[in-house]
Amino acid sequence: MADYPVQGSVAFRQWLAGRPNVEVTAHGALPTLSYASAATPQVGVALANPWDSPLTVTIGLRDPNGFELISGPVVLPALGHRAFNISGLFRGLPADFLGTLTISAVPGNPPKDFVAWTVYADSAVITSLPSGRFPWPVAHYERIWTAFRRLHAAAEAVFPDVFRRPVSLKIFTDKVVNAYARAGEEVGIYQALSELIGDADSELAFVIAHEMAHIWQQRTGQRSPEPELEADSVGTLLLLLAGYDPYSGAGALGKLQVASEIPGLLGEAFREETSHRSFATRIGTISLTLNFACSFNAQMQALCRQYKSIVHPHFPDSLPLERPGTEPAAGPAPTKEWVERALERLRREAQVR
Repeated sequence: MADYPVQGSVAFRQWLAGRPNVEVTAHGALPTLSYASAATPQVGVALANPWDSPLTVTIGLRDPNGFELISGPVVLPALGHRAFNISGLFRGLPADFLGTLTISAVPGNPPKDFVAWTVYADSAVITSLPSGRFPWPVAHYERIWTAFRRLHAAAEAVFPDVFRRPVSLKIFTDKVVNAYARAGEEVGIYQALSELIGDADSELAFVIAHEMAHIWQQRTGQRSPEPELEADSVGTLLLLLAGYDPYSGAGALGKLQVASEIPGLLGEAFREETSHRSFATRIGTISLTLNFACSFNAQMQALCRQYKSIVHPHFPDSLPLERPGTEPAAGPAPTKEWVERALERLRREAQVR
């Protein structure tokens, strides 16, 4: 069983007189709804169907001016693939033809995506072409699974006793913007939530990290007076450990506020009186968590400075992920102790407020 979503990869081989002569491989690719590539009669195309039912795609050729010359359907078998040269699919092309190949999913609700690669051949020279996969819209099912696996691994590293028993993931296509953690066993993510977040993988990861934190609460019997803020804090720490952008929680919460039933200050005032608290309060908790993370010990201070110099080199010094702590202490990189001390400090901050 694969730990991450399966990505396709492809190898093209040229045979001469029954012997392999030239071989080239193309980078692994995720599914897409649209693909474009430079096209000559010698260009080779490989297509794969990630679905358990037959899939039809439309393949077309355009001339150098962008005008469509010809198009037609290609049927891919369930969980199968096809490979061909353009000259074999569109007969009668001039030997010097140069244009654009387009591949698109047949319209549906939702449309089914596919995986594609192209390579160029000229005599004994074969080379892979740049990926023509359109990154938008993103493949939400795969990105949800990828983020979940990375965060599950981070949670198991911090809390090995708690997360040794795997958490299951369920993905729903209902038209609901939501996510949940249930009974310490299951995280549920609605694709509508992933679609709201768009193509920001780190923001999606924050939402999943928040639900993984709820799993931690449920399995350990945590009875926090502020369960949602605590889940934001633990989720932010898991986000850091999993290698995602630690500022992404603010972006995810901002988008959730846009989709809320009562946006603006009135909605914030109403939410502040509920167990979920206002989005502004939750973003403040993320900021406090980042400040603590970067002042935990000398090693974490150094890591935060290095991270900021690489990823956010133009950020002011006053922002987290570089600000030195007032009480640095030598010691190893934090794990469970880090989380426990972060929560202790955040609870004290909440009592002061």
